[in-house]
Amino acid sequence: DIYTAKLCGESSQLLWGTYIGGAGADHAFSVNADSNGCIIIAGYTESTDIPVPGGYDRVFNGVRDIYLAKLNPSGNEMLWGTFIGGSSMDSGLDSAICQNDDIIITGWTYSWDIPVHGGWDPYYNGDADMYIARLSGTGSSLIWGTYIGGSGNDQGRSIDIDKSGKIIITGCTNSWDMPVPNAYD
Repeated sequence: DIYTAKLCGESSQLLWGTYIGGAGADHAFSVNADSNGCIIIAGYTESTDIPVPGGYDRVFNGVRDIYLAKLNPSGNEMLWGTFIGGSSMDSGLDSAICQNDDIIITGWTYSWDIPVHGGWDPYYNGDADMYIARLSGTGSSLIWGTYIGGSGNDQGRSIDIDKSGKIIITGCTNSWDMPVPNAYD
């Protein structure tokens, strides 16, 4: 199961803790707080029965799906949960919150059919591709998704948003043909 907890920063008191999970393996790699103090959790799930109330995608798609959930600031209510995935293995490794509370997620995918509408690259490129997507802050719609990759294994590991709203990602690749426009190297 995913485990999430909130500590009081000044006294290290445990304010709350909670499980989120289903019958399969569930992992979280990223946590953020939005402008209202709500908690956004991102990772992956292999559980077809993990909670997905009010989410963009409430149907498990493949072997492993990206999983996102939003809890209220007190941690005692799930506001929404959602799958994002294709027919193979997908994982969310990091997320960032936009100024309007939309969520940007990055990770990797082995799915040729993960949602990529409105994205920079709609084509699956190789062994595994970086995957980046923007989800509405309400969790009800996928605004866009995109692959970034070459012929090898590519993973998005960390994501941030600069002051002008541009998305910055980093990760790893073993693709000799990864896109590198205007590159340092």
